[in-house]
Amino acid sequence: MSDLSNPYSPPQTLSKDASGRLELAGRGVRLLSSIVDGLIVLLVLGILYGVTVMNSGVMESDDPEAELDSLSLAIALGVGFLLPLCVNAYLLVTRGQSMAKLMFGIRIVRADGSAASAGRILGLRWLLPVGIGSLPFVGGIFSIVDACMIFRDTKRCLHDDWADTIVVKI
Repeated sequence: MSDLSNPYSPPQTLSKDASGRLELAGRGVRLLSSIVDGLIVLLVLGILYGVTVMNSGVMESDDPEAELDSLSLAIALGVGFLLPLCVNAYLLVTRGQSMAKLMFGIRIVRADGSAASAGRILGLRWLLPVGIGSLPFVGGIFSIVDACMIFRDTKRCLHDDWADTIVVKI
């Protein structure tokens, strides 16, 4: 059950400006949120990599040919990517927030202020842009255009337009 519809969850009202409209999150906090989400992934990867190296015995070995077990490394890196991805996916679907958005007090909602569905958040806001962004040649250009569109008056990126979402202050 989503926290947005759970009658036992503490109330979380969306911030509104003087005219009663939802208060959009600033460009800086959105950028910072994106950076922090990436740093969380790097932190988890670094910790799991370090644990894998320490447990492999490579550090204590005098043999210059000692290698890290590739299966152990693959598992550590896979978990390092999947763990934050799954936590963020859960938070995005249930709360409209990633780990960093939760930290900074911002949330993804539909343009009318209602909760955004999992398909909109994960499909249109995340999978589609990541898929297009990973295409050779076109992907880099798309990613720059998508990010630069936040400088419009609406403070919405292209992926926000596709999913009919906005990022607001809580």
